[in-house]
Amino acid sequence: MAKRHQRHRSPEADSQFPEISLPDLSGVVLSPYADRLHDLPEVDQPLTLGAALDLYQEIVTPTKRGIREELATLGVIRLFGKSLLDVPLMDVAPRHIAAYRNARRNNPSIRRLRDRRIIRSNRPPSDTTIRKELCLISDIFRRAKLEWGLDEMPNPVVQGIRPRAAGGRVRRLSDAEKSLILVAAREYEQGQGAAVPIRTVIELALETAMRLGELASIQWQDINFEKRYVQLHRSKNGEPRAVPLSPRAVELLGALGRKASGPVFECASESIRTAWNRVVRRSKVRNFRFHDLRHEAISNLIENSDRYGLSLPEVMYVAGHKTLVMVARYYHALAPKIARKLER
Repeated sequence: MAKRHQRHRSPEADSQFPEISLPDLSGVVLSPYADRLHDLPEVDQPLTLGAALDLYQEIVTPTKRGIREELATLGVIRLFGKSLLDVPLMDVAPRHIAAYRNARRNNPSIRRLRDRRIIRSNRPPSDTTIRKELCLISDIFRRAKLEWGLDEMPNPVVQGIRPRAAGGRVRRLSDAEKSLILVAAREYEQGQGAAVPIRTVIELALETAMRLGELASIQWQDINFEKRYVQLHRSKNGEPRAVPLSPRAVELLGALGRKASGPVFECASESIRTAWNRVVRRSKVRNFRFHDLRHEAISNLIENSDRYGLSLPEVMYVAGHKTLVMVARYYHALAPKIARKLER
């Protein structure tokens, strides 16, 4: 007899979600892809959407970097797809997915879940948020077919149901806004006893174009002060990369007090994000996110590439971009530079 897998509810799942027991699906021949997964429980047809969500959360989600965000997304899917949880996967049709999409669009009271809390808003979630949720649902059906032995499984997330991908966000930081944010960061540090050196984090983001998670992961032993670069062992695409350090970045890191090893910032990325949110509120700068600092840094490198002596491939290297398509959203920064060349 197949060993039953005990389901452990994630603390991120909201208490109002119904308990969904994982069926004991014995007798299904697993596909050759199943050996990619560890401890894959045997399953009994029909596998319901609710049980598939549990299976995905138990086996697939822990292998990803953004575990907490995905747990929150799974919670939202359970909440808005409650009427579909007991529907067998084989019976889930495109109309069900479209109904889920419309429910998300038409309900402005709940946008997402985070750390057991429902984040409420007067606005509905963006199409980008809904698209990510439908992509996750689609991946569940894909894995059910390729890796869980359900070879005849159709994918109901068909073309045309997912909202279109939004264009890249373009939000520049003016000199006045930068001053307001840095002043607010200094005031925050003074009031909080510098538990999070948020001003240094902000300036490093502007100097290096590193993401928040990358900054939070820096270790002292990974910084080469002589050759002026920091080695990231794992970036967003899962691959390592070396990030060049400007003289100002080296100065900022040195001011923290160099050590032989250990984390540069002795605080979690969530603590940095919390500090950032409070600083932005204090500064009164509107509609500006931490990731916009990266956009500002890359735009600045492109605009001033002649002064820095940087080619576009070198800017792509600093940003960790592999193709020109990835830097297309920064082309706006090239317009003034091209205009100057046309004067020659």
